[in-house]
Amino acid sequence: MRKTIAGGSGSATGIEVALPRQGATRPAGLTRFLENERLLAMALLSPTVVLLGLFIAYPFVMGVWLSLSSTSVGNPGVFVGLANFIKAWDDSIFQTAFKNTFFYTFWATIFKLTLGMWLALLLNRHFRGKRLVRASMLLPFIIPTVLSTFAWRWMFDPTFSVLNWLLYQTGLITTKLPFLSDGTYGMWCAIVVNTWRGMPFFAITLLAGLQTISTDLQEAVLDHPDLLRLPAHLRADRGRPRQRDPPARDLCLSDRRGHRAAGRGRRDLAVHATGALHRRVVPAPLPAAAGGRLK
Repeated sequence: MRKTIAGGSGSATGIEVALPRQGATRPAGLTRFLENERLLAMALLSPTVVLLGLFIAYPFVMGVWLSLSSTSVGNPGVFVGLANFIKAWDDSIFQTAFKNTFFYTFWATIFKLTLGMWLALLLNRHFRGKRLVRASMLLPFIIPTVLSTFAWRWMFDPTFSVLNWLLYQTGLITTKLPFLSDGTYGMWCAIVVNTWRGMPFFAITLLAGLQTISTDLQEAVLDHPDLLRLPAHLRADRGRPRQRDPPARDLCLSDRRGHRAAGRGRRDLAVHATGALHRRVVPAPLPAAAGGRLK
């Protein structure tokens, strides 16, 4: 489309300019869709939402429904409320499995958190070979579960146990310890293996948090433990204007130099590590636990 524009003063001829066609500036349907942030976000998130719904939300809802109904193989069942839970709670095998689950999870979490925090504090310091230590720390977490637990199972073997041999040679024991033939020993063996494998994850997570804290602030808190009460005080005074005290802060940060001069239950682990005893040691669903129980 061409349109003639008359020339201004001093111009005797008009100027022809090309104008875009009517409707040519409107974006195409796909372009409008991609430029709409809401529609684009929905399109990108929809595959993830579908997968989460099919493989997480649906099994969870079905699991809740099955636990509240009398459904069995070939029988659709009816709603029975909490009758299944009451029946399971009165079962001695379930009570044993519940106690084992609590004991196993509690001590494994405590050990992983404590050792993970100790390892994170150690790796947060500067020393030679720190990168090598960090890389080697990930080995328990990287090695496949089956391979690592089979190695632990060999160490706990009643006949070829290297731990029994070592303890016997040092004179700490006179007879072999039944690592995998006794319920108490088997439980603690499972806790040890779970701690060994899960400790790197706790250490990495805690180390990532420590890396975000200023070094001066860490050293100031170590030299002045009273500063640990500061966050609670700030939370209590959140609604009021906060007043800082630069002299006291500077005193804490400078005084630390004077002090220096003066001087953070996996079941498959236990299954592979303890072998045939896992049914008696590791809490399992009711049918799997029918073979035996801890005493």
